Amino acid sequence: MNAKFFAPLGPGGGGSTEYSLAIQRSLVKANKKIELLNNPNHITKNPLYFINKARKCRNCDVLLTHFNTNLFGRLFGINGVYSLLYYFLVSLKGPKIVTIIHDIPKLRKYSLFSQLCLKILYFPIFFFGTQVIVHNPIAKMDILKYGCPKNKIKIIEHGIDIDTIKIQNNKIAKKKIGFPNKKILLSWGYIRPSKNNEEIIKIMPQLPKNVIFIVVGPGWHDDKKNSSPEDKKYFEYLCRLTKQNKLSDRVFLYPKKLSAEEISNYMSAADISVLPYKFSTQSGVLSKSWAYKRIVLASDVSPFSYLKKKYNALETFQLGNEQDLVNTIKSLLSDSKKISILHKNISAVRKKRDWNVISWEFWDLLEKVYKEKQKK
Repeated sequence: MNAKFFAPLGPGGGGSTEYSLAIQRSLVKANKKIELLNNPNHITKNPLYFINKARKCRNCDVLLTHFNTNLFGRLFGINGVYSLLYYFLVSLKGPKIVTIIHDIPKLRKYSLFSQLCLKILYFPIFFFGTQVIVHNPIAKMDILKYGCPKNKIKIIEHGIDIDTIKIQNNKIAKKKIGFPNKKILLSWGYIRPSKNNEEIIKIMPQLPKNVIFIVVGPGWHDDKKNSSPEDKKYFEYLCRLTKQNKLSDRVFLYPKKLSAEEISNYMSAADISVLPYKFSTQSGVLSKSWAYKRIVLASDVSPFSYLKKKYNALETFQLGNEQDLVNTIKSLLSDSKKISILHKNISAVRKKRDWNVISWEFWDLLEKVYKEKQKK
């Protein structure tokens, strides 16, 4: 079977880049050959770019495509035309197409015109593709609303990268980032309004004085291609909120891209990885937190509530309920029995969702699609 993988890689790829490389790396480790086709240009107005990509993607039996809304440029409406162009050209006497959909915008949050643009963007995936991969049952319900046939949807959970990370001693890591003897709440990843970090800042005065909150990750300062004016306004809002509440000695905002070593430092130093998100399809940050064996506190949006029920390897709080958030954080910092149970369950989920295990599910699906193609 000749398999290729078209994925968003390179500068600006963020979690999508890590996800794609983890799949390929794990398959190569298992002696399963899949050629990686780079899509470094996330924002382009040139249709010839996608015509050329489609030509390169056609010469195989099965094509795995990692789709996100940036894959065809952040040009709302126009990118749907490019999506149609790419999938149509690949499908012309080409390979069977299996598409991973990483994030799925919830239609109800958009205007009717924007909903139409999104449906146009996603339509070629279902019409020309053979299978669609999503990460959980909630994502499956979301993609059904776009018109995807139920029999084309396959759930494969987000993998956990254990091979390439370095877990450090918590106390040593705290010294490295300059906060020894502190209890650290960490929000890592793109600094965007959806991350809802203001909820943590607002309740900091109600937490013990030795608890600090660190927000670190790419922002509009150093990643303008993948940021928006709203991201800039949001960061400025977080700065104002910190100043207004006189929390400059307890809340630290670091808008910067991190090296692998820096990610290891911050993740290893964290006592709780916080994900107070307003909404989510899935979370690469959650998987990264589990990889580093961190205790996770997330809002009770449906994907996180689902994972809590399934694995009991994270804690959730009621979104918008400040007192519940305060009580839950205090409990996670002091309740040794609860912490022990969470660590035990995190170890179990790390084994179950290790990329070296999850990648086989991708390969099995590609082989199934290939065998069905051979029968015809």
